[in-house]
Amino acid sequence: MERRRKEEAEGEKEADLDEGEDGKRAVTYQISRNRGLIPQRKKELRNPRVKHRNKFRKALIKHKGQVREVMKELHRYGGESSGIRANVSHSIKIK
Repeated sequence: MERRRKEEAEGEKEADLDEGEDGKRAVTYQISRNRGLIPQRKKELRNPRVKHRNKFRKALIKHKGQVREVMKELHRYGGESSGIRANVSHSIKIK
């Protein structure tokens, strides 16, 4: 008798977990994603926050390649560290 009562109680607990609101069965991830044959996609695409985070990280890397990083001035300007090269001209073509 006690065993039967325990089994019934456990069965009710499991039924409560399976049932969602209105006594209907809750939708599992597998059921919600049952779309038949589709191309395999990255796991990253399932989470928009992570996708945009990685997109921003890649954009930063590209930006660093195009634009020089601003250097903080730790002490007074002491001239060009590598010296000034007289034979090199930048941006303006000398005729």
